[in-house]
Order: sequence, then structure tokens, then C-alpha cells
Amino acid sequence: MAEFRERPHCDKVHIMIVDEHASVRKGMGDVLALEPDLELTWKAGDLSSALEILNDCNPDIVLVDLSLQRGEGLELIKNLRLRRPDTKILVLSVHDEVRYAELARRAGAEGFVDKGRSTGEILRVIRSLLAS
Repeated sequence: MAEFRERPHCDKVHIMIVDEHASVRKGMGDVLALEPDLELTWKAGDLSSALEILNDCNPDIVLVDLSLQRGEGLELIKNLRLRRPDTKILVLSVHDEVRYAELARRAGAEGFVDKGRSTGEILRVIRSLLAS
């Protein structure tokens, strides 16, 4: 379920999304395609696909869904933090922000945003994390 692309634009921020819903991966790709400085370069639908991609790439930021099967979202965050300590991690979730944001932060994520937020808000959070 992993999707690879070459890294054609070195001047862009390269983003990876890990979400089990293909429609979310496509939707974020469509949103990011409109941004001149951001590019969705890698997509994965599960933990194993994400880890496979991370063997060969170094994204600037990874968007992680906590709702991956069997609690794999938190496991991915922990693994990503160990493998790629400089990569920013932003959690996209439909879960209660207060409780799950703390779990994500403890696992190593720098940001948390509700999937119900506007695309403008999500882009603002992405850029804020990249600037920090």
C-alpha cells in the first residue's frame, strides 16, 4: 500500500502522509498540490508500508493518523522519532484533542490537529511546525 515518488523538487517541503483511508491521502495530496512550497511525496496506508518508505526516504514532515489499525499510529510516531529525529510529526485525527494530543506528544509528535479543521488551518499548522 506504499506509494513512492521521486523527489523532483528540492526547493519544496517533502511531506509523507500515513492514513488508512485512501480518500484522506488523495484529499491531502490535492490540497498540497495547490501549494507552491509543499509537496506530498510519499503516501502509506498502514504501519508496515510507512516503515518500508522510511527505509529509503527522509521526509521533512510526516502527517500521521492515530487511527491506524491496532493502535499503530502511536507506534509509528515512536518509531519515526527514533529513525528520523529531525523529521517533524503532525498528527491528524478525529479523536478528542485533549486526551489524544497528549498521547501523541508523549510518543514524539510535535503537533496535533483535528481532521475536521479547515484545510487553511491544517496548512497553517504544517507551516508553523516547519518553522519551529
